[in-house]
Amino acid sequence: MKKHLKKIDRIRVFSCLAILFYHLGILPGGYLAVCCFFVLSGFLSTRSLFSHKKIAWKDYYLGRLKRLYLPMIVCMLGVVAFFSLFPEIRWFTVKQEALSIAFSYNNLYQISAGQDYFARSSWTPLLHFWYLSLLLQYDLILPLFYLLLRKAGRTSKAFPLGILSVWIAVSFFLFTHHISSGNISLAYYGTFSRSYSFLTGIFLAFFQALYKPLGLKDPFKRELVFRLYFLILFLLFCLVGSSSKLFAVSMFLTGILTARLLDHAVLDRTKIQEADKILRRLSDVTYGIYLLHYPIYYLFRAAALTPWLAVPFTIVLTLLLTTVLRIPFVSLKKKNGRILQIVLSCLLLVIGVFGGYKVFSVEDYSEEAAELEAKLEENRKLIEERNQEIERSEEEERQAYEDLFESGKSDEEAVAEWMERLPIIGIGDSIMLDAVKTLYSYFPQGYFDCEISRSLYYGEKVLTQLKEEGKLSEPIVLCLGTNGNFSKKRSEELLDITGDMEIFWVNAVGADDPMYNKKFEDFAKDHPNIHIIHWEEISKGHPEYFYYDGIHVVGDGVKAFSKAIYDAVYERYLVKFKEDREKMKNGMADEAKAEITFYGNDALVSVYPELSSHYESAVFHTDIEDYDDLYQRMEEEKKKSGLPGRTIFLFDKSAGIKESQYKKLNGLCEGEIIVVSLQKGLSIEGDG
Repeated sequence: MKKHLKKIDRIRVFSCLAILFYHLGILPGGYLAVCCFFVLSGFLSTRSLFSHKKIAWKDYYLGRLKRLYLPMIVCMLGVVAFFSLFPEIRWFTVKQEALSIAFSYNNLYQISAGQDYFARSSWTPLLHFWYLSLLLQYDLILPLFYLLLRKAGRTSKAFPLGILSVWIAVSFFLFTHHISSGNISLAYYGTFSRSYSFLTGIFLAFFQALYKPLGLKDPFKRELVFRLYFLILFLLFCLVGSSSKLFAVSMFLTGILTARLLDHAVLDRTKIQEADKILRRLSDVTYGIYLLHYPIYYLFRAAALTPWLAVPFTIVLTLLLTTVLRIPFVSLKKKNGRILQIVLSCLLLVIGVFGGYKVFSVEDYSEEAAELEAKLEENRKLIEERNQEIERSEEEERQAYEDLFESGKSDEEAVAEWMERLPIIGIGDSIMLDAVKTLYSYFPQGYFDCEISRSLYYGEKVLTQLKEEGKLSEPIVLCLGTNGNFSKKRSEELLDITGDMEIFWVNAVGADDPMYNKKFEDFAKDHPNIHIIHWEEISKGHPEYFYYDGIHVVGDGVKAFSKAIYDAVYERYLVKFKEDREKMKNGMADEAKAEITFYGNDALVSVYPELSSHYESAVFHTDIEDYDDLYQRMEEEKKKSGLPGRTIFLFDKSAGIKESQYKKLNGLCEGEIIVVSLQKGLSIEGDG
């Protein structure tokens, strides 16, 4: 039986499954497995070149054409053809992506478009094809690079390894530099910045050819170490998400671990056993799985299929289609097999032609895209300027708010005036950035911080920074539902930052997570300080509100979006202002009650229970004998602490106090006096 490198099959299948489960949202660090494939490709391609005395240029490039390029083109055109049947799935970069894939510069297209691989807003059915563009670029120059290194190796075996080491170090340095500079797109998609993994594979192939593999000689120990490396890789795939501080280090470490696995794998060339056939078949279709799995999952997620259904359906359908679509690209000896091969080839040809037609006939939105991009950049600069100009004083703002209570204006007029001073905080993505100029006209004192593709995670970082700087105030308007999935944990963390502050949440149109709005609305029901602004419902039936993508607002859409925010904040603050004004009135009444002193005799005693329940803070003197006693007490009180703002006299006839005497008492008092007449029984009449 033919011998083969079984452990390489294990590496290939393991890496493929890691990427599959990453895209399915199961394995947070599964994206690292792309490094495994780069190392594997560089190693196997270079190892293949070493196996020939001369490079067969024609065979080399035809082999890449048949094995990599043609399946990629067929898959790409098939995906375009299929998704064109679903106009409700917005995919506006079809032509640009398809052409960049066909000419193998998709990674450069992603850089020019400023796409972040880890931002779901950047995802399209063909986003994962960036890897193939890089791989084809590397394969294109590999033979020439190989010859130069072989020539350098004639002087010294160590010389080509030294050159490769320097290239790997420079490439990884450039990668980490872009990461630290915040340019994740250039780091992740850059041809040279990502080459360190592919170069690691070339380095390993040269090292093994010039020296020998560094694997252990003892088969048992070799297998044990091989499994240990697999375990470390698996832990990285489970623990190191894209936002981890170990992101860059883990990328490099994954490449080194893959090289160590390969060092051990090449020492175990065994016969294909019956138990190995399933592994071998899976290894043969890993490329097809990579091509097909993501567009299938993208479709199920766009259809709002729940993950517990989308995941198994994606796996089953991927394996089924990979098996079927592989048939035209393999040699079949049986007559029935060849007939099936011809039928499938014709079917793929028809689909490919239809997909090609869709690529070239799709409407071009490049002018609108450029207009939107320029507008967003202009608004970003506006935010920077306005935020530098804002100077706030909490004391002045509080005083201005309280002054409106006594301004004599209606509640509606007072709140409309207050809105012009409202220190609103707006944190958003490109949707809010798109409308920020109009938002400033509604909220001149607003503080806005908006960025393209911003998710709730990055919005929390901005809120945390504002809180640490002492700049966080209410109300807070958040427009962060478009990018990424809903997370209850993230939402709870947001409330930990903002506390009981008033939060206005703008729900999303065209969210990555089709259920985001519903999930967040259910979450908000338990938090009365969160107010949902129903932008999705407001904009429904108004296509004129949006750019070509159906997400970003333009023209009347900008006005409607901004007014929806203004109206929601206005209505809430109108209610709040009415409540505060009422509290102020009641507070003033309570304060006035606290400044009242009652003087009287038995007449006051008779009504004391009723009066004391109403005037709880008032002072009562119920044992006054006559006018002289009353005057003396009031004079002493005035010298001691001053008389209150309001004095009430309640005496019956037995006190003998005359009108002229009340006038003298009036001169003694500093504030208002009330003389209660008992001429009509216990009815109280004021006289002051």
